[in-house]
Amino acid sequence: YITLEKGKLIPTDTGYALIDALPGIAVNPDMTALWSEKQAAIENGDLTVEQFINELYGELTGMISDVDLGEMKIEPAAPAGQFQHLDSPCPSCGKHIVIRPKGYFCTGCEFKIWSEFSGKKITQAQAEKLIKSGKTDLIKGFKKKSGGTYDTVLVLEDKKTGKLGFPVRAKK
Repeated sequence: YITLEKGKLIPTDTGYALIDALPGIAVNPDMTALWSEKQAAIENGDLTVEQFINELYGELTGMISDVDLGEMKIEPAAPAGQFQHLDSPCPSCGKHIVIRPKGYFCTGCEFKIWSEFSGKKITQAQAEKLIKSGKTDLIKGFKKKSGGTYDTVLVLEDKKTGKLGFPVRAKK
């Protein structure tokens, strides 16, 4: 499911397929928060490390066994050049950026652009524009916390990581 490349754990195609097939609870921030609470219980002496690991192992094993492997669409591994990738090279290291369901990921470094930002889908064309020029054209329909919508441009704040943001407005 993973390989070790240059000291980093990189998911294989099978790993990506498993992540996509896992129930939402396994990748939900609430689950991470629950695990954090368990770690706090360990610090307080209310739970042992072994108990936590056993609980975690049991939960994850159950989730993985519930995944219908027959429905996972795993294509045979292909040479690096055969994956769908962006035309633009990585702005950090110059390698290919592959297109995955959850985003656009460099094959040579930490650079990534998630496929969703502030509730809005980032299209392939928008990802290309971000990499080439550092910003997108106007994107309509971002959702406000208050319920309304707004239109804005996205900017590439960090070419090493792919961190996105909104343009800073000059104060009047």
